Amino acid sequence: MRADLWGDPVKLAFVWADRNPDSPRAQEQAATVLTTAGRRDLALKRINVALEHNADNATLNVQRLVLSCGVRRIGRSDIDKTAEVLRNSYDLYVDMNMETLGRLTGTDRCDGMATGDYVRLVDAALTNPLVKKWPGLRQHVLYLKASIRLAEGDRDAALHNFCLGFKTVPTIEAGLQGVAQLGTRGATPQALALLDLVQATGNSIDNAKQAGSLRQNIMPDLVNYSDEIRRLRSILKGSLEHPAPIRLNTDCQVFPGKLQG
Repeated sequence: MRADLWGDPVKLAFVWADRNPDSPRAQEQAATVLTTAGRRDLALKRINVALEHNADNATLNVQRLVLSCGVRRIGRSDIDKTAEVLRNSYDLYVDMNMETLGRLTGTDRCDGMATGDYVRLVDAALTNPLVKKWPGLRQHVLYLKASIRLAEGDRDAALHNFCLGFKTVPTIEAGLQGVAQLGTRGATPQALALLDLVQATGNSIDNAKQAGSLRQNIMPDLVNYSDEIRRLRSILKGSLEHPAPIRLNTDCQVFPGKLQG
């Protein structure tokens, strides 16, 4: 390959894609360049051609849905095919495209992709053996489901999925991320319920460390986040106009509860 191509990443992407029509990664990169240039229509054509050679590639299928937003109405067959491949294929690139698709779903920019369709895709991904095997990946997919439930206004369903995701990898950072999403969307009782779970989990882990039954580096000590948790609780409680506290049981089901101090 000529040396001048290496200094031109855009041209390089197209040469790489043209020379490797069977390479999903090469076509994805060319489509990304076209998308950045504002030519989603041409990017979609690239992905459709790539799918002729790689029909079961999950990244290409999800990227086709993302690129279809703003270009054409998403067809039912495209959603069906994507759900099928997500049951068997999932990786970092799929995850990134799923996150983008979630932000577009249900908006006027994405005709044909309803929130129920997106939930169906996420549920398909949750049956994927790799997603089941890797807790961090499963947590993120559950958080994607929580985010779309929150966007459609089902706050208890969002809390349920944030809870399931948090319990998959119970780090304080992950828990507070869910609390922040709930709080910023006005789901204050749900945010407080998740915050209660995060604090209780942190206390349990700290106690286990002191008893010597857990490694010291298994999770940051709760004391490192005590000020942040106290501040969040104060802000959230202060925004409750009509307190209607809720609680979570061990299965992450949502029930009426008691407001904690």
